[in-house]
Amino acid sequence: MLSVSGAARVSSIVRRKPMARDIDQIIERLKTEIPSVQVTQLQVTHPGADDDGLWFIRLPDKAEEVQLESPHGSCPFSIESDFSTEGLRGHSIDEVVSTVRRLFAEPSAYRMAAPPCGLAIRKSRRGRHR
Repeated sequence: MLSVSGAARVSSIVRRKPMARDIDQIIERLKTEIPSVQVTQLQVTHPGADDDGLWFIRLPDKAEEVQLESPHGSCPFSIESDFSTEGLRGHSIDEVVSTVRRLFAEPSAYRMAAPPCGLAIRKSRRGRHR
């Protein structure tokens, strides 16, 4: 095809690698920084119709888990865990990764508050609750 100036016009198709979603980068970082981490995405009954923007993060030696939620896998993420009743937010990839690491590294800092009225459940020497 000739352009207005008479020179041949060359068109080329540029193929670009799709941009990774934030969650993909978060998972990659977590797997690099915590090799034993296990990340699974919620498996829905009707993909595309049901919201599958929920990821579960576990470590093999921990009973607790961390959940990341974002409808499209992009920041910001809601961060919830078994370590705390407090809902957290991660506004960037770095913030999400550091929050997940901190939750697993310092679980006692995020444990649920003590029962009301200062009542605490103590174990006896035989392992039974008093």
